[in-house]
Amino acid sequence: VFANKKVAILGGGDSALDWALELSTTSDVFLIHRRNEFRGLESSVTKLKSLKNVELLTPYLPKDLHLIDNKMELVLHKVGNSDEFITKDIDEILVAYGFKSDNRQLRKWGIKLENNLISVSQQMHTNLPNVYAVGDAITYPGRVPMIALGFGEAQIAISSIMQKLFPEKTMTFHSTSI
Repeated sequence: VFANKKVAILGGGDSALDWALELSTTSDVFLIHRRNEFRGLESSVTKLKSLKNVELLTPYLPKDLHLIDNKMELVLHKVGNSDEFITKDIDEILVAYGFKSDNRQLRKWGIKLENNLISVSQQMHTNLPNVYAVGDAITYPGRVPMIALGFGEAQIAISSIMQKLFPEKTMTFHSTSI
């Protein structure tokens, strides 16, 4: 879908950088981020800077998008007290903005939070009976903040739930059985 096209990617985290690296193999890429610094891996940024078909546009934010003769015209505004605008003609646009979980509402439910993240045990159990949590909204001692861990955490939670629901059964889990 993106091959031989001009692709604008909005974002500065690992997802945006990964998309830019992948699409740079077949496309011209404009990586647009609101800060000069990226949140993703520095090695990815370094690689992207070395590619002739990739342009890093910082610090810019999208201001407007126009469709002209079946082509998109993306207007970017330089961040800060600036009247500077630039325009890029593009074929495709990908938005790879991350987010921070806002779990403060969960405190009203009585769920224990640490630094606005849900505190869980090694079995992914919260402080409330029969309530489990996984993914980027949780914390536990030693947890590395990577969403990729959520898949394993989900398996741990399912195993814990199954053991609680069926304590008399011996559960043998394999990754393909969940």
